[in-house]
Amino acid sequence: MEWNANYEMERIQEIENDSRLTISQKIVNPGPLVIEAKSGLSKHHEHSKWLLKNEGVVSKTGSLLIRVAPSNVDRALCLFDAIIKLFCSRGHRFEGLSVNVYGQNYEIFIRDKLKKLDDFSKESTNILCLKVCVGFPRFEIYDSKNVRIEDRISRAMVKVELEVENLKRIWADNTRREEKRKKKKE
Repeated sequence: MEWNANYEMERIQEIENDSRLTISQKIVNPGPLVIEAKSGLSKHHEHSKWLLKNEGVVSKTGSLLIRVAPSNVDRALCLFDAIIKLFCSRGHRFEGLSVNVYGQNYEIFIRDKLKKLDDFSKESTNILCLKVCVGFPRFEIYDSKNVRIEDRISRAMVKVELEVENLKRIWADNTRREEKRKKKKE
């Protein structure tokens, strides 16, 4: 099916109506990635101490990429827990630092937006950002005054799925053209 705005909205509604998309204030039945991230965020190594002192954030760079102010740790873990459960419920897999969507890997991480104070230090603005990358940033979703990231997860999911579906269509078209070119050449 070709992409259009109506199709995108239908997919978003499908996800938002799915009872599995629940984002609570507390983590319920967390998976191993979230448990590992929570443990890692509570450990303070040299890099983490430097980040806390100079940027006001703690960082976890194991299986989940999280870099947030200590006051946002629980919220970031709840977000990741919901994101993982949603992606997995739609047949995608988390592999290491990335999620595999229809054969394409995307890194997802949650960070605090920082405000530069001087050349060496920054501070958290308490505005969370959900960042999706595939070798280079694809898109970022920030909290706004009226809408939090939690309310935009379905849009992020649909954006990734539609992007991969479009890429697969393009690759299939390219393959067909290449086969025609080879037959014509013969």
